[in-house]
Amino acid sequence: MAELLHAVCAEYFVARRECHALKYRPATGTITVYLKKSISRFHDRQGNEARVLAIDANANEQLIGQFFEVVNLTTIPADRRVEVFQCHSTRCSTTSLVPGRNTNPKCKREARRRLKELERFIAQRAKQHPRLLVVGPQSITGNRKVKVRPLIKVPANVALAHFGAIRGIDQWKDHDAIVVIGRHEPPIEGIEDIARCLFSTDRTPLTFSQDWTTEERGYRLKRGLSGVDVVRHPDARVQAILEQMREGETQQAIDRLRLVHATTPKRAYVLSNVPLDVDVDHLLTWDEMMNGGGRIEQAWNTLDGVMPLQAAWLVAQFPRLWKTADAAKAGAREWVKEGRFTNIYTLSNSTLFKFQYRPACAPGRKVRQRAWSWCLSLYAEPEVTRKKLEVLLGIAVEMRGTGIPAAVPQPAPRRSRKHANLSAPYLALGASHPVLSTEHVALGGGLESPPAAA
Repeated sequence: MAELLHAVCAEYFVARRECHALKYRPATGTITVYLKKSISRFHDRQGNEARVLAIDANANEQLIGQFFEVVNLTTIPADRRVEVFQCHSTRCSTTSLVPGRNTNPKCKREARRRLKELERFIAQRAKQHPRLLVVGPQSITGNRKVKVRPLIKVPANVALAHFGAIRGIDQWKDHDAIVVIGRHEPPIEGIEDIARCLFSTDRTPLTFSQDWTTEERGYRLKRGLSGVDVVRHPDARVQAILEQMREGETQQAIDRLRLVHATTPKRAYVLSNVPLDVDVDHLLTWDEMMNGGGRIEQAWNTLDGVMPLQAAWLVAQFPRLWKTADAAKAGAREWVKEGRFTNIYTLSNSTLFKFQYRPACAPGRKVRQRAWSWCLSLYAEPEVTRKKLEVLLGIAVEMRGTGIPAAVPQPAPRRSRKHANLSAPYLALGASHPVLSTEHVALGGGLESPPAAA
């Protein structure tokens, strides 16, 4: 009752058309009270407030300012030692992976299929990495505290954790890689309810909405430019809370591997298309992520270091990947332009070589094939490539010239102003620690935060 009366008094002195601190729900006949509780644990015994320096990778001045007076905010660049693979073709919603949340039989079957693909993907990554961390919604990765069992079966060297229970935890710093499943995006009403608590005394009314709006955001790609539409809230304060939970939780999950001071680069596999304040090395579709890269790379992964790029051969050997010779030819041509694999199935980054070859003239025949075809090879020596090609094709072949490096590393282009604007909500182009000097304290967690200093 005391909280209800306090909320009524608070609303009485704030002139706005819609009540923020109180909400009546006609369906249940109940009234919900939204109040912001003060933080007093940093006061001394005499009630004096301490001055504290805090470091947090996702600190938001607007949100922290609801509790403490922020004196100064500084961004310190800190490079993560990580190779990031991100899926751009799907939001990877929890519903799409949990059969029980679907009533449509077709959707149930699709969720089961995706869940099996996810289990296979995690098992493959567990073979590559001695210690693997998997973070996602508790309905998928489980939650021991409330006795929610994981929906996925994982190898023994895989640790499971769920969104909402990872910040500030240091126990996964020695893990080699992380898989982040989906995103932590509560319903719009849930985000607005938190905003009601934080901004209940704000004289500027909140803008409530029945649904999200969308905007284009850019990925922080090391090569190229690409963006995607993401949902956002029309009110900037509610949007700040959403990003703290959605983008912030994924970034916090990645940073559990303590990447700034890692002795060797680690890997992060992000199974959601939400753009993050993280440099992305490889942008893939769900199919490419689950099956080992683009179609050329998927085919390459099944072979022994040599692969012809002849369209008819590709269609005959890999009908699942290409239905027509034209499609195979276009795929090979597109790959040659890019000239590199993601190496998602391996930890190596070997140089590949291009050779020209054609069937050798058979004994007793004077006519030979005039056109030369290209092939990819792991070997720089033409003779080694020729022998492996003959075993693969079952015919004698002749080679022309020397091997040409197929993948020449290209420097990352400078981001254009247009692309930078797509990522405008983020503080800096590099990974960063926002550092706040406050009259009291800033919230903890982040990349590798030292103890708060009074």
